[in-house]
Amino acid sequence: MKHVVSISLGSSARDHHSQVELDGELVDIERIGCDGDVDKFKQKLAQIDGKVDAIGLGGTTCNLYGKGGRKYPLKCTQRLLKHVGITPVVDGGGIKQTLEHDVVAHLNDMGVPVRGRKVLMVCGLERLGMSEALEEAGGNVVYGDLMFGLGINIKIKKLSTVHRAMAVLAPIIVRLPLKILYPTGNGQNQRDTKFGKAFAWADIIAGDYLYIRKHLPNDLSGKIIITNTVTAADTQELKERGARAIITCTPEFDGRSYGTNVVEAIVVALSGNAHLSESEIREWIDRAGLKPRIDWLNPEAA
Repeated sequence: MKHVVSISLGSSARDHHSQVELDGELVDIERIGCDGDVDKFKQKLAQIDGKVDAIGLGGTTCNLYGKGGRKYPLKCTQRLLKHVGITPVVDGGGIKQTLEHDVVAHLNDMGVPVRGRKVLMVCGLERLGMSEALEEAGGNVVYGDLMFGLGINIKIKKLSTVHRAMAVLAPIIVRLPLKILYPTGNGQNQRDTKFGKAFAWADIIAGDYLYIRKHLPNDLSGKIIITNTVTAADTQELKERGARAIITCTPEFDGRSYGTNVVEAIVVALSGNAHLSESEIREWIDRAGLKPRIDWLNPEAA
């Protein structure tokens, strides 16, 4: 049996445990939230290092991604990695560049056309593969990197502009505390609807679910949500608010769509290789049968 564990800075209320058979191998999956407690997060990493097959980092990311494969390592996360020296650790970046890109590129085949649709991408640099695929598919995309990442109410209308802004702001952003950049702990349960107009404008809302959830408006009538890391309760909430459909790029296990960090940890555990290329990640995704899911929550809504 393979054992993968996601240690998250997020809420422990979102913890889950599953066992699934993938590529003929039983995989034990755990998600452990630390409620924003960085010391607890470090302790959990140290406790499981060398005792599991792969570790996923949840509630944070190692890098933001720029043009041409450039990476902007976040200092706050890099310091956390010092507490692991044996077990491979991944943050989901490989899945964001492969599975997420490929799912969005085939949305038309899933009955969700993108061309000409208004798309709110909550943070483009955090999910560059998804962002690139949305533009390639002809979506009218607005990027909320400054809005959702820094609280600055400025929409960006081209991914190239996001890249230029990041090139200028990177030296500052990569040094910011994580709690400024991303909802952690109890911050994941707080709501802020100041960007309601951006949600109302969009036909499709895409990106990290914790950014979406933190700013979720009451009315999502007819909206398509493209994301990951959703629980059964999240799906029910989206349905009650009128969302037409939710698409998760990662599969559902026992009512839970785990984050990209978990899926990448599964791929690493199954392959026994912590340094897979994008083509190798795609190969293992196919071997393990990791498929996206689409739930038509209110299919009559247009």
